[in-house]
Amino acid sequence: MKAANGEDVAYPFQGEYTVGKPAAVVSLTNMNILYVGVENPISISVPGIPSKDVSASISTGSITKAAGEGNHTIKISKLEREVTLSVNAKIDNRVQKMGEFKYKTRKIPSPVLKVGNLSSKKVTKDELMNAGKIRATFPEDFVFKVPPLTVRSFTISVGANDKPITGNTINPEAQSIIKAARKGQRVMITDVDVKLPDGRTESLETAFRIK
Repeated sequence: MKAANGEDVAYPFQGEYTVGKPAAVVSLTNMNILYVGVENPISISVPGIPSKDVSASISTGSITKAAGEGNHTIKISKLEREVTLSVNAKIDNRVQKMGEFKYKTRKIPSPVLKVGNLSSKKVTKDELMNAGKIRATFPEDFVFKVPPLTVRSFTISVGANDKPITGNTINPEAQSIIKAARKGQRVMITDVDVKLPDGRTESLETAFRIK
């Protein structure tokens, strides 16, 4: 170092440092579990290693690269107690194992049945007849992007009077059932079969009371 008079001055010192072994960094973008039947976004990287030299495999299901540096998606086809994600990296022309990560799997949640924009179970006949479409959606806290769920048919009934309806709209046939309901009667919407992305089929139902 330069001293105040401009001369070079040497300061002897000694120290220690540790070189750490490269290790993979894996982060599930949305959750710490893997859902069956949907694309689970995940970020995979190894510090100091280009993403093109990092590869990954999973014990069950499939893993594919997605848009963005280090981004991947994992899709699990069936429920497992645990799956293992293995990460490798190419270093000095040799493929080396960077780590294993274990995750539990879970079924996607059951969908919620919605009739138009109705938020109350007590409705007028006009409100129910003009509600529009019957929809099945996932709860708002389920953050994964999945194809819209399709309602292909349902049954609407008041007392012993019931009518199977094709499609997901409260059409004139359904409206005629509602129109015949008396004050205080329950209008049942049942047999709403919805196929989920993991292959399961759930039958949903709901009911309204005419006020």
